[in-house]
Amino acid sequence: MVRISKFALTLLSATAVAVPAGAAGPPIAYAKEVGSGFSIFVTNPNATGTLKLYSGPAKNSLIVDMNPNLSGGFNELAVVASRTTGFKIVRYSDAGVVQPIQTFDDGCYVDSLDYHPANGSLLVVRRCTNPQLVEVVVWTNGTYGSPIASTDGMNSSYRSARWLGDGSGFLVRYGEVGVGTVIQRRNVSNFAAPSTVWSSTDLSAALNLDTARCAGDLDATCMKFLYGDGSDRVREVHFDDMGTISDTVVVANGWGGRYSPNNGRILYRVRVKGGFTLNVTNPEQQTAAKAVYNDADWRP
Repeated sequence: MVRISKFALTLLSATAVAVPAGAAGPPIAYAKEVGSGFSIFVTNPNATGTLKLYSGPAKNSLIVDMNPNLSGGFNELAVVASRTTGFKIVRYSDAGVVQPIQTFDDGCYVDSLDYHPANGSLLVVRRCTNPQLVEVVVWTNGTYGSPIASTDGMNSSYRSARWLGDGSGFLVRYGEVGVGTVIQRRNVSNFAAPSTVWSSTDLSAALNLDTARCAGDLDATCMKFLYGDGSDRVREVHFDDMGTISDTVVVANGWGGRYSPNNGRILYRVRVKGGFTLNVTNPEQQTAAKAVYNDADWRP
């Protein structure tokens, strides 16, 4: 195990508040451009109850992921700033009162992170410069485990990674120059033996990966994932142990699809003049008005 070399603690609010058991707060988080940087907000699918939680550093975009479980009685999300190494953990009450923010920084840039559906660990894709490498690794309570997969990032690289809905493994996007892009499935029982569930000769394919949620064991209802095809469409892939079963467009005009907790709705961005709107499907609703959005997540 490799322990993180630096730990910083920033205080946004010194006031801790009591949180009712089972608190959840608004289930959608998004990164919105405000002034010279981005801020994190949470909201409901119908745009009610919107709260601002965190403002990132100037000239940095943000990515965000929501913990499906309470942490110490508080809601929790993880935030990455594009030009800053490491990531932050933000805990907050339903009313938006933010607790002391934790910053975990080992000198590497984080390209992707995703909370485990049950145990609070984070699946991370990170880029380091000394030595130069791209790693897929699990972070737990301030500690990175041994790399699950790695490359020097020159002719091949990992991009986004998401836990499968039951936590039995994860999907990760891998691209290689002259070959294309594959989505690998790696199981906890044997991380070192990946299988391919989807592939394309396009090196820029399968952006904004998201996996379906599971109420129990992994089965056909949650063996599926969303990806952006780079042409303002969100696609859904159903797969099994042999690979892809189907690959269909589920949002004809959208970016960055995220499943709702029961997989029945999709959160996505709609490109409009001067920015995007945030929308959800089934029924179609606008979750946030026109702005520049960098990322969004729907708590599993």
